[in-house]
Amino acid sequence: MDELFLTVDEAATKLNVNPETIRRRIRKGRLKANLTKGPYGDQYMIPARELTTQEAQVVTTPQLHPAVLEQLTQAITQAVDPLKEELKQQRELLDAIYKRQDERIIEAARHKRHGWWKFW
Repeated sequence: MDELFLTVDEAATKLNVNPETIRRRIRKGRLKANLTKGPYGDQYMIPARELTTQEAQVVTTPQLHPAVLEQLTQAITQAVDPLKEELKQQRELLDAIYKRQDERIIEAARHKRHGWWKFW
């Protein structure tokens, strides 16, 4: 049975990394690859089974206990809520400033009766 091989670009796309990262892993020996003749010179061909091993090594997430997760959620919410309120107040202040500036510009444009090129 023939084994499936991928190019550096294909492997990078599959692992969602930069092609240079794949080349670096090959040079460091973390990823096995064969150097073969390609249409534009030598190129690495990576066995597909190597990528599944790499995916297993790269995508590891720790599992948190639900109680710890709940405590973290509460702490983040308590820290963020006051900031959200402050941002809301600042936005309202900026909206009022912009509205006044718009009104002034419109009023100035009404009083001056000349071509648009003189407005600037």
